[in-house]
Amino acid sequence: MVPHYYLTTIIDNVDPDGLNRVKVAKYGKDESVTEWIPVLTPYGSNDAGLSFLPEINDQVFVVSIDTADSKKAVVGSIWSNSEPPPKTKENSDADLNKDGKNSLRFLKSRAGN
Repeated sequence: MVPHYYLTTIIDNVDPDGLNRVKVAKYGKDESVTEWIPVLTPYGSNDAGLSFLPEINDQVFVVSIDTADSKKAVVGSIWSNSEPPPKTKENSDADLNKDGKNSLRFLKSRAGN
């Protein structure tokens, strides 16, 4: 069993079961979408966890662990020219590692927190 992977786009992120799954454009097929697939998270349990749900039209990296492409997950989103990484406005040289020191780590909400 050889896993395969591809870049694709989020089509739907309103999971009817509330499990924070998404649908993506099927790789190599026009106007076709996947079933609901999970988004990997760094931590999750019954009472706590992190939830980073990609937006519709976000570019994501999908991995499938079987040749039938039936067991797959979104591994993460991909920054691009149209969707660049966020800035903090606190240290602009460190925001995008312009100083080469890679010294700034942060989470930024849509509201700017």
